[in-house]
Amino acid sequence: MWRTSCGDRILHGAEARLFAEALLSLLDEAHTDQLYDYDLGLSCFDNLTYGQKISVLAIVGNGLLREDVPAVPLTAVLEGAIAAVFEHLRDSVTFELDEPDIGTTWRQLIVAARREMEGEDIPEPTCDDPEEWDIEIQELSDCALWDVDYEFDDLFMDGPRR
Repeated sequence: MWRTSCGDRILHGAEARLFAEALLSLLDEAHTDQLYDYDLGLSCFDNLTYGQKISVLAIVGNGLLREDVPAVPLTAVLEGAIAAVFEHLRDSVTFELDEPDIGTTWRQLIVAARREMEGEDIPEPTCDDPEEWDIEIQELSDCALWDVDYEFDDLFMDGPRR
């Protein structure tokens, strides 16, 4: 279970499938990152070691996808890991748009998730406008993240409540 601005929630259906696929793809990139740099532009995630990335991705994956997991206290690092999954999804869609021969798999998953969420003005998977996909990914991200405080990780340090 995950705490969001809309209350505690679990991802279901197409939204869960999309997040799980993006998370698995990011795990694969994190593994590759041991040899090459793959920065997402999120310092609270990019600055983690390989082992730390695996750990936080496991925590957020379990928290968002499993009903039997109690809600985890939110931290900049954990929220940043969720943001990293969505940023990786953005990168994957950009790659699809740049390389049309590889198909529309990521865009199909996004469309399915947004339709299940009863989103409005959802583009067809063949849409090649990156701004349209940024909007759709932002809508999905907004449903999973509390806020964007993780972007200010250099100003705050996660610590126990006093």
